[in-house]
Amino acid sequence: MPVLEYFQESVRRHAQSRPNTSAVRSGSTMVTWSELDVHTDKLAAAFQAIGIQNQRIAVLLEEPIAYVQVLIGALKAANCFVPLPLMATDAALARMLKDSGSSCLLFSESQRESATKLIALEQLTLKISVGCELSGCVPYDEFSDTGRECKRLEIKATGECNLIYSSGTTGTPKGILLENKYRLYQIPNWHAFGVNLESRVMVTASLYSNWALTAICATLNIGGTLIFPKNLDAESSLEACFDTSPTHLVTVPIQLNRMFGSKLFSSGKMMKTLKICAGSPFPAPDKVRAMANWPRGGLVDLYGSTEGGARTVLFAHENPDKLGSVGRPWSDMEGSVRIIDDAGKEVPTGQNGEIVGFSTVQMKEYANLPDVTNSIYWLDHSGTKYIRSGDIGRFDSDGFLYLSGRKKDMFISGGFNIYANDLEDVLRDHPHVVEAAVIGIPSDRWGESPYAYVVTQQEVSAKAEDILAWANERLGKAQRLIGLTVCPDLPRNSLGKVVKHALRENCEGDL
Repeated sequence: MPVLEYFQESVRRHAQSRPNTSAVRSGSTMVTWSELDVHTDKLAAAFQAIGIQNQRIAVLLEEPIAYVQVLIGALKAANCFVPLPLMATDAALARMLKDSGSSCLLFSESQRESATKLIALEQLTLKISVGCELSGCVPYDEFSDTGRECKRLEIKATGECNLIYSSGTTGTPKGILLENKYRLYQIPNWHAFGVNLESRVMVTASLYSNWALTAICATLNIGGTLIFPKNLDAESSLEACFDTSPTHLVTVPIQLNRMFGSKLFSSGKMMKTLKICAGSPFPAPDKVRAMANWPRGGLVDLYGSTEGGARTVLFAHENPDKLGSVGRPWSDMEGSVRIIDDAGKEVPTGQNGEIVGFSTVQMKEYANLPDVTNSIYWLDHSGTKYIRSGDIGRFDSDGFLYLSGRKKDMFISGGFNIYANDLEDVLRDHPHVVEAAVIGIPSDRWGESPYAYVVTQQEVSAKAEDILAWANERLGKAQRLIGLTVCPDLPRNSLGKVVKHALRENCEGDL
């Protein structure tokens, strides 16, 4: 691997060589590399002046430019950046803040209500309000305007970079601790996407997600321009596309679908943009739709997890016969993604099992959860620690990986393994079904039985019993659905993943 520098150091280099070039843009606001470097140096110096170094900095920020500036400033002072999910409840935020051990909280006006409840926690030694005022908090401009000089600190590969809380689609969020080297080793992948000094990388994923942070850190390292839409809705994203002509679009599948459904969308107006999707499953029909609606620039589907381990990439426009897959392992992971059975033994090609992977891009640990951390590893014959993905999948004879669903989405009905994703694929083939989610519910006769929730096209009035009968005609006997509900939408987290435990709780209460 070539020698790479950490992205917070790259900001300084780009500021020296290209001071007046745009580094970050959001709406009509633009920040140059020089401005970004100066501003983040001031913030880092302010942290250093009061001894906040090698600590954790929690943020509740909705404004992208402020978010990027605080990210860089915190890391220049050797602090760990802890983005709190804006969609979490106040009780969940309090638990995460306590679990993180953060000594400082920065928040914006839109998060004032939640922040008011958090700043009462005794663990916080510093509370900074960004663009607003709140009793007991230091205004951001006042805090960062110390006039002190930022000390250049050594960046250690094993130093803490981010503590990211998982989406919680399967339970209580866990704090995933990522080191500086985690970000460093991601850079070559972005070179493979063609990101360079002239690139304009638009990010429409939620800021606190690892997917957004991955794109932000990589673009800052390489020197492209980061672009954020004014808001994360489909219309704002399209308007930003028309205004900035991004070379790369970092998004999630559900966001891409929403853009296609907007009245503003026009295939003829879409520029040459590489669409890079990650964060949630991307069904083959949606990939077909994406390539048909926005063919210029190509489409990429990425598979992986915040924890690291197995990572694959599908250049969909180059592999139209493999759209049902998530692609092949990255070149640096050949032989390092494997499929194992419940006994921990590797399975033959074509057979389903749990996906495990080993790579340089891996978390350090789940914060404060040593037993849970140890449980995520699978050791090969040499003792190498592979990370268990919790996903079920198989390799085909060409080395492409196909997902069958989450391990927790695999349930046993009458002694047969039932994979929710297989049933969801059948349901999505129904002419009136737009989205589908299948869960397993308790059954006295079978142990568990599959139950489906579907979203149908708005212009049609499809009956649940008709869709149920249609699907069961096409499913195997062990797979047949015990029931089906037509609903206006499916509960999702910010990355578009369906929150199945919410469906399960609702379904169990109904039956």
